[in-house]
Amino acid sequence: PKPALSACAAGLVAIPSVWLFMNARLIWVVPVQAALTAIFTAGLVQVDLYMRVRVFPDQRRPSYLSALNAVIGLSAMGGTALGGAMATFWHSRPALLEPLPAWVSHYHPVFLSVILIRLVVLLVVVRMLSMPGSVRGRTAMCELMSAAVSSLPLMNMLRRRD
Repeated sequence: PKPALSACAAGLVAIPSVWLFMNARLIWVVPVQAALTAIFTAGLVQVDLYMRVRVFPDQRRPSYLSALNAVIGLSAMGGTALGGAMATFWHSRPALLEPLPAWVSHYHPVFLSVILIRLVVLLVVVRMLSMPGSVRGRTAMCELMSAAVSSLPLMNMLRRRD
């Protein structure tokens, strides 16, 4: 399960990067991004189910499930509040965005923050979580990040210039 967790979580970290470069010419990417999100989320749900059934000890399973659901709920609430506060902050300070290209909106810093927060959480979880099928967290993350970075359209454009 840990390789599946790592791969799906890395996919869910990388997918929002589409929104950093979104503009009218790239609108066709939205359905592709939605399909990939569904695939990676399904894998994450499978790992979640495995954790609930196999990893949590029988004696204290209700406590573990309660704690997990509380963390998920608080994370969703906190993430929504943080995203709204950040969008409001950037919307009220357009002068900070003036040096950037015209297609950059007050939502782009929020998207970047989401990606960075997800990446930090992924690194912490992969490093701390002990599950069957575990490989060294550093090895898995290096391979996943290398593959993700090399597949970015920006990297392909930079390679073509050489």
